Amino acid sequence: MTESNAASQAEETATTEAGPTPSISSQLAMVSLLSPRAAAEQAGIDPDGAVGGLYFTDANGENTVVLRETQIVIDSATESGSVLADHVVRDGAELRVLREVRDGVQDCPWDLKAEFVPSSLAVSDYDLDGIGEVLFVYRLACRSDVSPAEQKLLLLENGDKYILRGSTSTPYELYEDPLPEPTAEQWPLNAYESALDRFRELAPEFS
Repeated sequence: MTESNAASQAEETATTEAGPTPSISSQLAMVSLLSPRAAAEQAGIDPDGAVGGLYFTDANGENTVVLRETQIVIDSATESGSVLADHVVRDGAELRVLREVRDGVQDCPWDLKAEFVPSSLAVSDYDLDGIGEVLFVYRLACRSDVSPAEQKLLLLENGDKYILRGSTSTPYELYEDPLPEPTAEQWPLNAYESALDRFRELAPEFS
């Protein structure tokens, strides 16, 4: 999500030119971080608003993941923001979109949040099938106080989407585990438990 029998790579972290700092834990081949702009250009995507990029190879070919954020002022009182994620694979000369994710907040009159969580971008192969599972987390909110933001964790494998929907935790709100879609039993082997741990780890806000 071309070499599927590559040796395991240890966990690495590296800082991109701007935006989130992706984290990688993977048994896949040729895993590397890209600057957001370089990732967008490699995937044939408009680099405006790019904040994260990741490259890896698996049984599908050469994969590029691009994270972007946009914010538009509607008028003096409201604004809208979006998060966009693109997973593109190259097999030879062909570029193919495996998955697009689009979400956001529209016409917000208060404090707008539509952004990826720093360090959440990662790729793994939990079920050891040679297809990478890309994971990232983002938050959405339109608020005038310190109430929780909506938090979503997405895991993409071979064009399929698995999601945890919940909220951030704050000093003023009790944390509740997110709801999976599809059900936990339908996630790739070992992926749901790891994703839930990651969601919990990234949930605190205003701490």
